[in-house]
Amino acid sequence: MPRSAAAAAGILAFRRTEWGSEMAPELNKVDMDVAATERAVIELSDVADGLDEAWAKASLLGVAGLGTGSPGQTFLGLGPMGARFMADYAPRAAQIAQEASAAVAATQGLSDAGFQSVVDYAAADARSAGTLNQVPRDGVYARGVGESRPSPKRTDMEIDPATGQVVPQSDKLPNPKGLSTYDSLHNLDRAFPSSEHAYRLPEPDVEHLPPGLAYFEDGANFGNGGNAPEGHITIYPTEPMSKSAFTKLIKKLHWQRAE
Repeated sequence: MPRSAAAAAGILAFRRTEWGSEMAPELNKVDMDVAATERAVIELSDVADGLDEAWAKASLLGVAGLGTGSPGQTFLGLGPMGARFMADYAPRAAQIAQEASAAVAATQGLSDAGFQSVVDYAAADARSAGTLNQVPRDGVYARGVGESRPSPKRTDMEIDPATGQVVPQSDKLPNPKGLSTYDSLHNLDRAFPSSEHAYRLPEPDVEHLPPGLAYFEDGANFGNGGNAPEGHITIYPTEPMSKSAFTKLIKKLHWQRAE
């Protein structure tokens, strides 16, 4: 049964609250009341258990009342009338038994779907809360080289051995080659504690890099498939160019001393 079945059947309890006329009078906010939903699905599971138990007892009573027609028994099923009754009764009884079993399974399925909905909602709520609590980035941070602005090292570039040029990278790669930067001074200091000066590239400049450059948030915390340290952002080349051209593009960015 689909996980959404419990919600569609009205099993899950939701709480609707108005956002407020001063903000958006035409909109509503819908939140799951997790505690009420959990109580509802537990009760539904109890209903399934009770139905299963009651049907099992009823089935046993039915079998005992009908008998088997063995010698010495006086139950229904020994004579022509009993045989006629059984011929009419047995298919219907089998159908009822099948439907009862399906009802028990469906009821338990609704309860299981409800529990899963609670788990999924709680996980989504936690992810959303984490996103909302993030402080807006004010740029990216990198280490300078001596008194100079940040620039890529040879190991920051993928070089085509045939042409000697820098190989273009893309955000399709888990960790593209390029200049390592971080989303905060804290993350830069944690990853690369150094006496070298720290520089910040303001966020507007990050979002409007010149032709030939792009950036990719490849830190593992960003969830983009990268496995670089937390807060890591790579500024990479998007087209073939010489090593010196790539270095000049990086150094000409509007870096500002961050310390």
